[in-house]
Amino acid sequence: MDLADFITVRLLDAVQTDQQLVERMLYLERTPLKKILVLPWQVNRAAQLLTGSGIAVGAVVDYPLAQGTDAKVSFEIADSFQKGADFVEVSLNPTGLLNPFNRVSEYLKELTDLAAGWGDILFQIDSQQYQVEEKITLMEFIREHHQYHFSLGKGLETEEANLDANIWNLSANAALHLQVNLENPTTGQIKMMLHNGVNHIGVNHFAKIDLQEAITFEEELD
Repeated sequence: MDLADFITVRLLDAVQTDQQLVERMLYLERTPLKKILVLPWQVNRAAQLLTGSGIAVGAVVDYPLAQGTDAKVSFEIADSFQKGADFVEVSLNPTGLLNPFNRVSEYLKELTDLAAGWGDILFQIDSQQYQVEEKITLMEFIREHHQYHFSLGKGLETEEANLDANIWNLSANAALHLQVNLENPTTGQIKMMLHNGVNHIGVNHFAKIDLQEAITFEEELD
């Protein structure tokens, strides 16, 4: 498999013009990338531009503050799918996520059930908002909810992401489906994260990545 199979490009620039979106979609269409993520009001346009390209288009929901009501989040999920999204990434409030009095488990199930029949759903957690002790607790929460797909960070530097991977001991948790979102990684850094147990990588920039680099999980890394 190529690195492009494990990467989602996150195009979440709120000041991006329609012309810039068109130019980026035309460029992405010529790459081996398989997934992109855009803002809710751009998903319809992006899906139209990438029709027939084989690139799945996703939309963020309740981004970036994750402070919307249940009704607002549910509406955004349904609206994104109706406008052509293949998957959605729902931002979770980092403050309330680990509060034992919150109904987080029920909330995740309700949103997953809502998305069923439409497409995939990921739950995004801004892991940069947590201290080390809280990250350990967060990983325990994720392990308990391993049936869901989680997306961590908004644009982590690779050093921070590797530290998180060590804290979470990802390689010991084969049942997890975890995406880590990096700012501007290199090919080697992407491969290292995948070998450390991360399932998928979100990137804000991909200029340093050889998208056609092959990867096998039996190989030794330099």
